[in-house]
Order: sequence, then structure tokens, then C-alpha cells
Amino acid sequence: MGGTGREGGHLLYSGVPSKLSGTPTADLIYHASPKHARPVGECYVPALPVLPESVPGQTLEIARRTEEEYLSVAIPNNIFFSKARSVQQIQNIPYLQLLDFSERIRYDISLYAALGIRESIIACACASYPEESGMLRYILHDESPTGKCGRCGGNGMVTRVNEEFFTEGKVLTKACVKFLQNSTNYKEAAKVLNSDYGLSITKPLDKMDMDERQALFWGWPTPLKSSGKPLIWPGIIAAFLRDHRHYSDPMADTIYAGRRKEICPICRGKLLRPEYQPLRILGVNYGDLLTKPVEELSQIMKAHSNALPAEEKIFSALSLMVKAGLGDLMLSQTLAQLEGCQAALVRWISMYVNRTADIGIVAASWDQLDQNAMSFLKKTAKDWQKTNPVWFI
Repeated sequence: MGGTGREGGHLLYSGVPSKLSGTPTADLIYHASPKHARPVGECYVPALPVLPESVPGQTLEIARRTEEEYLSVAIPNNIFFSKARSVQQIQNIPYLQLLDFSERIRYDISLYAALGIRESIIACACASYPEESGMLRYILHDESPTGKCGRCGGNGMVTRVNEEFFTEGKVLTKACVKFLQNSTNYKEAAKVLNSDYGLSITKPLDKMDMDERQALFWGWPTPLKSSGKPLIWPGIIAAFLRDHRHYSDPMADTIYAGRRKEICPICRGKLLRPEYQPLRILGVNYGDLLTKPVEELSQIMKAHSNALPAEEKIFSALSLMVKAGLGDLMLSQTLAQLEGCQAALVRWISMYVNRTADIGIVAASWDQLDQNAMSFLKKTAKDWQKTNPVWFI
């Protein structure tokens, strides 16, 4: 297909359009090379661009584009998620989007964002909670810290070590007390914890209630106010994981090596701070939205439909995920965590649901997919060609 672009994308053709003829790219797209190109059959989209069946003005504009213009643009692999609109506006020429079903994607973009449904989810939530609409835009944005659990940061999981390592009978070990007393973060937090909440490391553990002990080891769920500034107390566990090299107990390195991932004990997997956990979006809370399998999530949300315009894109994207065989994935997963074929299918679905006319879609290595995925591609491509040229190579 040519070389690799500066930003990791594949270069289809970067020369002068008039010199396109005879290049490997031209051979692939025009079926001049039967060895590489796929035959055109009733199940496949034609190799030449198919003009959109759209409004006359749009059709005329695209009709003026030449095949050379389509093939003369070098497109980074993930341009749809970062620069697609700006490229189209600045260059005012059609461009290609390559979807290689065999290549792993290195970008840590969540499926929640990659599918392009985040704004629709926020719109549905704002319709249900109009008085909170200003905050919801940030609370329900997976890349914003606003409203997220202070312990896990909104990902629902924490790294854990055994609490017993820090205790001796009914009190904290001398090594633990020394570690905390040398911690600037604890010194600042201790004043507020002791004066406002009566929580102190000198208090016997058997005299603490469950909330106090949890706050001591796992942190305070909301920011503390110290001298007018918000202060985070992460808890003994998080402080140890961050600075275990400064812990005087000789077993510290061994305990650190045995750390493990568990559900956050503060938010219990709901991802948000306590005051925002009751929020519901089409029958699910924010934690369920990101951590339930897509197929189960789709069923719950459809059962709680409010017939809002924004729901159409959400249900369409989730339904297509199930049809493509991706119903067991979660929206919190990232493209980088998926196999190449899965990530490309997610991008295919996203571009299909959020389609923009005048983008040429090039599907590569699609013949490596299973029968169900191939059938899904063929069906969606037939509809897609009404608005966009699509090639299978």
C-alpha cells in the first residue's frame, strides 16, 4: 500500500495526481492487478467510487471530484478521531480513511469515545436532569476528573495490598506510623481529618467504625478543605504503593511485588463520587454504562427509552456492535486493548453511524475476519455506499 505516514498511518499515494496511473495504489483500487485486488461480485462494493444518493448540491460537489483526487491524499490511520473535519475544511479535497483489519491500534481511546456516542449519552442525561446539565457534561466525560471517585479516578479498579501488613494487633505498626509522619501529604491531611472528622493514626483500630477504617486505609472519598484549597487524602494503601521504597520495613518490596487489582472499595465500581452515583442514563448508572457488556447494556437502555432524538445514534451503535460480534466488549475498554480486527470493526461502526459524506473508505485485510464479521461488513457497506465511496482491497 506504499509506506507508513509520519503519524503511523498508511500512505496510499503522495505524488502528483497526474502521475497516479500505473502505481501500485492505482492497480489495487482499479483492479488492474488481479493478484492483489478482490473480484467485484454482488456481495462487494464496486472498486470505483460510488456517488452518494444525497441532496443534489452535495452530489454535484462530489461528482466534480476525480478518482485521482481521492487517491492522492495520505491519511493517518486514526485521522477520523483526531483531524478528519479539520483536514476536510482546510484542504477542501476528499480524503481516504484506511481500515486495516489486521493491524493493532496503539491509541488509548475508549470505545465510549471511539464510537462517537459520548455526546449523545450526555444529551440524554441532560434531558433527564436539566438542572444539572452544566455539570453533567464533565461528569459523564470519561476523560474529565470532575465528579469521579477520588480513590480510583473513575476507572473502578484499584491496586491493593493486604491491610494486615500495616497493622500489629489493634494499632498501626511503628514502620507505618513513621512512614506517615514523614509524609508531607499526610501531615497536611491529618490536621483536617483529626479536627473535622476525629480520624487519627493514634486511635486504636478496634475503636474505629467501618467508614473510619476505610478512610484511613483507602482514602477520603471527597477532597478535603485545607486553608481554602482542596486536598486529597489517598489513604495508607495508595501512599505505600507510590512511595514504598521509603518504607522502613524490610518486607516492603515483597509486599509491593504481590500487589493486585481489585474493585475500588470506595465507589464499588460505580466510578463516581457518592453524590453523583444516583444518576441514571436510560436506566443505567455511569459505572454500568462503561463496565457492562455492550449487548446487556443495549437491552437495558432500550427498555428505558424516552424516545429522545439523541437515543437513535446510541442504539444504532450498540446494535451494530452486537451484530458485528462485539457484544461482549465494554465501553471502558480502549482500542489499544483490542485485537486489530476488533478495533477496525469498532472504527467501521463509528464511521458508519457518524458518517460524513465525501470520505473514501478503504477496507484492507478484511478477508481475515470470521464469517459473521464478513457478512456484517457486506451488509453495512451496501447501505454505506449511498453516501460514501467504499473499496475492499
